[in-house]
Amino acid sequence: MKVSIVPLRIRHKVIALSAALALSLSAHATSFSSTKALAEQGHAAAQYSMGAMYEMGDGVPQDPNKAVAWYKKAADQGVAAAQYDMGAIYMTGEYVPQDYATGAEWFQKAANQGDSIAQYNLGAMYQEGLGVEQDYAKSLAWFEKSANQEEPFAQYSMGAVYQEGLGVTPDYAKAVEWYQRAAAQDNVMAQYSLGLLYQSGIGVDQDFTKAYDWYQKAIEQGDLDAHNNIGVMYEAGLGVTQDYSEAAKWYQKAADQGHAIAQNNIGQFYIKGLGVTQDYTKALYWLRKAAAQGEDLAQNNLGYMYENGNGVARDYAEAFKWYEKSANHGNALGMGGLGWAYYSGQGVEQNYVKAFEWSQQSANQGEAAGLNNLAVMYLEGNGVPQNYARAMTLFKQAAAQNHPFAPRNLGLMYMKAQGVKQDNVQAKEWFDKGCGNGDLQSCLGSKLLNMP
Repeated sequence: MKVSIVPLRIRHKVIALSAALALSLSAHATSFSSTKALAEQGHAAAQYSMGAMYEMGDGVPQDPNKAVAWYKKAADQGVAAAQYDMGAIYMTGEYVPQDYATGAEWFQKAANQGDSIAQYNLGAMYQEGLGVEQDYAKSLAWFEKSANQEEPFAQYSMGAVYQEGLGVTPDYAKAVEWYQRAAAQDNVMAQYSLGLLYQSGIGVDQDFTKAYDWYQKAIEQGDLDAHNNIGVMYEAGLGVTQDYSEAAKWYQKAADQGHAIAQNNIGQFYIKGLGVTQDYTKALYWLRKAAAQGEDLAQNNLGYMYENGNGVARDYAEAFKWYEKSANHGNALGMGGLGWAYYSGQGVEQNYVKAFEWSQQSANQGEAAGLNNLAVMYLEGNGVPQNYARAMTLFKQAAAQNHPFAPRNLGLMYMKAQGVKQDNVQAKEWFDKGCGNGDLQSCLGSKLLNMP
């Protein structure tokens, strides 16, 4: 399970920081003119306040250039908040050309003074190699300094580092400990991560109740991944009574807010009629939305719909297009679909070499579609030397994963004595299994063997 380090934090609302620093000026003056007079006399806090005033348009016309100039004056005098803001300005490219190295330098200055968010950002920069040479040890050190000041994003990142083993030995106990500290401060990513760990049982005893509870906390903060995963729990009956309607409700909530995986999931529900009335038009709508966001499983599912004419006119070229997109995103199912398109010449010029390459990539990930494709190639001797024993092994591996056609293919091999002694008993067993999986051709094969 891959856990991403949090991206750099958005800048402080500097007007709030300005108000805090400006308290030291209250005995002198609060007006712009008096603040400016103090700033021009070299008063560091006043210089910072001037930057905030010009940035926010507080009492003066907004002027980003003057804001940056005053922030720099304050930063040069060692005001940590100004140093942080200068770092954030250069990191985001706000008001100045983006410059990660300069941003890192300013964060370093603020971090050295104990600014917890600058420390966190510096840790993230060392983690990703932004403006500095990538260094997991320095990243961890800065994350830990920030986390020990109770910065929740840093605490979450400490959990991610220990979970993923980024520069350290993976330690799930420490990961959970840091996630819990961040989650106690309502860090939504930590809450979601705890839910995911308890759902999967990775590094902790699997506990669906705890997973559900942590997801619900994340949902209270609007986390869409948690919405989707609650849907998964209801779909699979994980710690809750299996309820397709409830699963569809959660998928729909996330899908309506643009969550690509949930859009794919609700699309599949509409294809199968799970928890909703079967509706291919709605299925296409949601799958296209997900696919447009690069969701590789949705791209594969669109390919399958066009290949088989489910709710659309059968269109092999369109199927090939979607399988190719899915495969290029690394989806094993898409690779299998693409491999079969090249093998059959449906929607693309037949090419056994590419058929083998894509099917092998799919099979290398353990995907049944790729395994079945390779088995067909070895059975028929197209693109590879004919090898019945290899074909049978691959068909059995695909059948073990409930591939819809692999049992039929095994039944035919036993019925036709391809690489094995003819055995109608074995053939019928495989046909029956395929029929149970919904393959009509397997049902016909079984009936044929029942005939006197």
